[in-house]
Amino acid sequence: MSDNLHTRAQQLLAQSLIEGIAPADDAWLRKHLEDCPECREHAAATNDLLRALRAVPIEVPRDLADIPVMVQELTGSHYTAIQMLESAVGREHVSIQNGGLPQARYAALKNGTARAIAVMEPFISLGLKEGAHIIAASFYRGGEVISPDLTPEQRKAFYDAENQAVDLINGDFYKFAHHVTAHAKGALKPTELLRAFVHYKHVDYYDAATFARAYDWMKERGMSEGQSQHAALVVG
Repeated sequence: MSDNLHTRAQQLLAQSLIEGIAPADDAWLRKHLEDCPECREHAAATNDLLRALRAVPIEVPRDLADIPVMVQELTGSHYTAIQMLESAVGREHVSIQNGGLPQARYAALKNGTARAIAVMEPFISLGLKEGAHIIAASFYRGGEVISPDLTPEQRKAFYDAENQAVDLINGDFYKFAHHVTAHAKGALKPTELLRAFVHYKHVDYYDAATFARAYDWMKERGMSEGQSQHAALVVG
């Protein structure tokens, strides 16, 4: 049997466990596993491994030593997960698994292919509603990516509009909560969104010292070559 068929089967098997596959692919995979002892053995071994992982209790952050935590690589969930894990289990015992968008990571948690995931709202509130539990929590600041061609006046207008939006949201949180819960596709009502994990604040300037600490941290872990400078990336 062609190596390409084995590769396709194993890729589809992994995809089916994390985010699901199309009905046509599922039918092909089932037929292939019926005909191929090698891939059938691989699927059985994968399922045995998943069952073994699920049997290990995860209750506190130190239980995550060498346990894969699913993130979206090179995003806030990735950086924040590493920071939390390193303080609990040590850098050598941090295990990261790329799982794509929050929706896919939450689906992997529900179907058992991920033991632990890093997500933001609305999936924290949705997870608590559906029986998951929090192992560790942290916050990170979001940044705005804007065109370097904007004039100072245009940037100020943009920031002023953001600050006005912050004031509106903080003044009546649940009036706007439906924009966040929309990502849960109807599984979470706006009134079920917890306020504890969503903070809105006025725009802050990303100062050079804070930038350097974050950049050095990323360079040390191979996440950036560190060739850019604060003045080239940050505008006031």
